[in-house]
Amino acid sequence: MELPRRYARTGYAGRRIRNLPTAGEYNVRLRSINPQGSDTLLRVAAVRVLEAHQPFTATFDEGLPTRWQRHTSPGDTITWEWQEMEGCSSACLRVPHRSSPRKLNRAFLRTAIDLRNSDQATLRFDVAYAIRHEGHFDELRVNLRDSNGNLHNIYNKGGAVLATWHTPQPDFEPTECSHWRTESVPLNDWQGQQIVLEIESIGDRGNSIFLDNVAVWSNAIPTAYLAWPADQAYFMGDDTPYTLSMRAEAFDADGEINRVDFFVENTWVGTDTSPPYEAAFTLPGWGAYRLQARAKDDAGSEVWTPVHTIYYDFENGTSQPANRLAGRIVPNPASDNAFLHCTLFEAEDQVILTLHDVHGRKLREEKWRLAAGENRIPLPVAGLPAGTYLLQWHTRTGVYPLFFVKQ
Repeated sequence: MELPRRYARTGYAGRRIRNLPTAGEYNVRLRSINPQGSDTLLRVAAVRVLEAHQPFTATFDEGLPTRWQRHTSPGDTITWEWQEMEGCSSACLRVPHRSSPRKLNRAFLRTAIDLRNSDQATLRFDVAYAIRHEGHFDELRVNLRDSNGNLHNIYNKGGAVLATWHTPQPDFEPTECSHWRTESVPLNDWQGQQIVLEIESIGDRGNSIFLDNVAVWSNAIPTAYLAWPADQAYFMGDDTPYTLSMRAEAFDADGEINRVDFFVENTWVGTDTSPPYEAAFTLPGWGAYRLQARAKDDAGSEVWTPVHTIYYDFENGTSQPANRLAGRIVPNPASDNAFLHCTLFEAEDQVILTLHDVHGRKLREEKWRLAAGENRIPLPVAGLPAGTYLLQWHTRTGVYPLFFVKQ
């Protein structure tokens, strides 16, 4: 079994689960005990954890990239091999099925891909193949293993359906661009996960299957957060309409922000198409209001900011929390070590720290007792992938957010 890094797990009947945090091979041991004694079954290197890569393209012009690994079924010797070409492609990969001593030989290309911050993810590749004659049926498949270890077949073509040349031809090799076809396989159902991709060639001692320009393409999901007003902010007035502005920060790693829409209580209140992204809105009277913004990039991907709740209250501020808290993350951006520096006016018996990714998913939770005054809390950021994260700390008086960047 092969799983992407950080999602690999082992277990028996769901009773024991181990997290496997680093890439490599792991042994699996099963021990059975009864009143007559015990026995142990060991499977060496039964689980392989692959390092999950960001979406990438492989042209094979300079050989097989290290991010793709070659494997064969037990007893098979024919595998994907690099070959220089003339014509449309300068180099590619092929499986010489005709050289196999037996039919139904299988060759695999495998890699792990991180789609946790991706949208519109698609696998694309160029294939070239011609039937040797009607007695041979070679196949090309693409399999995907999701973050739970489930295997999915997402592409399967063989024989005439796979062929890119219209008539049988012995010893076919693609020498012209017309001999190639580009295939596209959507990966939308597995966005937000780390996955293993497997390109499987099944030979029937027919012609070679040629492969080139294998790419996992995706659009990076933009990041955004509300810069103003702060979550849990209080505004004082006399219950007449109160107008203020909402401001958001938005970024796109592989393009541009197209627009930012602003909402109060799920009602659209304005749009801005250039930074600083702002919109004015009016609170009709006293109460609590939920604010949120939605950023869209130039490829159509979008992200919602975490909700900020603000309060419009009496002029004397009698309902304002007494134990306000101020904090910052140092350093920011962070690398291997970071700390939350925060100041409380009163001690808190239980402060809950929650760490969220840019999609709002909670990754970690810790509980702390904090004293009045300055506090310094270590943040475990060393194992986090690069990206933007939201740290929230929950006290008896409110929820306080801080964004930080992991390098």
